[in-house]
Amino acid sequence: LERLAAHKAANRGASRSRAPLALVLAPTRELAKQVAREMALTGAPLRVSVECFYGGSAYGPQEGALRRGVDIVVGTPGRLMDLLDRRILDLSAVRFAVLDEADEMLSMGFADDVEHLFSSFVLPREERQIVLFSATVPSWVKTLASQHQKRDVVTYDSVGKGDMTAVNVRHVAVRVPDRDSTRASLLADVLAVYGGGHGGGRAIVFTETKRECDELATSGALEGCGAAVLHGDVSQKQREVTLAQFRSGRFAVLVATDVAARGLDISGVEVVVQYRLPSDTEAYVHRAGRTGRAGASGVSVVLHSDRESGGLRRLERDVGLKFEGTSAPAPEAALDAAALHVSSAMKDVDAAVVAHLLPTAKEVLAQYKHPIAAFAACMALAGRRTKLEYRSVLSGESGKRALLVSGTIPLTPAVVV
Repeated sequence: LERLAAHKAANRGASRSRAPLALVLAPTRELAKQVAREMALTGAPLRVSVECFYGGSAYGPQEGALRRGVDIVVGTPGRLMDLLDRRILDLSAVRFAVLDEADEMLSMGFADDVEHLFSSFVLPREERQIVLFSATVPSWVKTLASQHQKRDVVTYDSVGKGDMTAVNVRHVAVRVPDRDSTRASLLADVLAVYGGGHGGGRAIVFTETKRECDELATSGALEGCGAAVLHGDVSQKQREVTLAQFRSGRFAVLVATDVAARGLDISGVEVVVQYRLPSDTEAYVHRAGRTGRAGASGVSVVLHSDRESGGLRRLERDVGLKFEGTSAPAPEAALDAAALHVSSAMKDVDAAVVAHLLPTAKEVLAQYKHPIAAFAACMALAGRRTKLEYRSVLSGESGKRALLVSGTIPLTPAVVV
């Protein structure tokens, strides 16, 4: 930004009729808006103007901004190509080009779009700088990037030693049954025990498809957690509302596809759950990166079945980490987690509310033999866990319990479900 501001001051003065000096491409509308917002805040003292362009929004204001003149254009490829083809966007003066989430931008879905936009650059290569940002940079990205970065290419690893995941994120692999219905029924307990949902913090549950995202959010598995969906079929206006409500704490669990996996800076996400084993390494790294941000700690959980154990080992090898392997949490553990959340949240209850409810509280206490029993019942109700349903710690099946049978018979102790 400082280099851009210096060039602007030296060459264009206070002229308002100008083509953009910088182009920033992002794969999603949410990420583009976030990047534009941060750049606008940073660039304001330098008198650098920033505008964001993405699909699903009106053309009029965007066209007007370009005609008035803007220093930095941030946007998604589709809308920028539309503006370019309409001869409203002029890239002839671009000196700085940035690909955020470079591996996604150069994937099969975006490579042609990037090439189309970059082909409109006019300045000689030695007068331009192209920068690629990504948490993962596979070899094929480097190959494609070399088409545009041919001179003095420099690589910066801000993580260190090639690590692909943050050191303050705990990685847990929870073994669950193959049956989808049982997997869904375990989700609320996983969220409670590992920090989100009834545990009190925000959580993101990633699914592989939009259909699964919708089905999971409406199945009743997350009833009481407060959940909403985010995927490509959700309208732009609703996506913005959903993200704003998630940030403000209106609901605790966001069920999403990979549209929420990249770049979104949402503080307070305590746990990320990958509902199924991710299809590739990059997907896991970006999803896990939604927690443990800005120095905070977080938990990344992968749900997997026995038949997916081979894929889990490959993921460990490719990412370079070792998962904490465990079975689905026992109902008692989920109940304890919910109770702890209720206990910690009690401090936020206004004193006037407590005073108003004192007469009712006395009536409730009279119904129990001991006041502690009444308090325990209130904790269970507040945590939305009024029944304790037993479940096998081996298979995860409801209504079954795992028992260790041993005795004087000279046989090896066995585990019976």
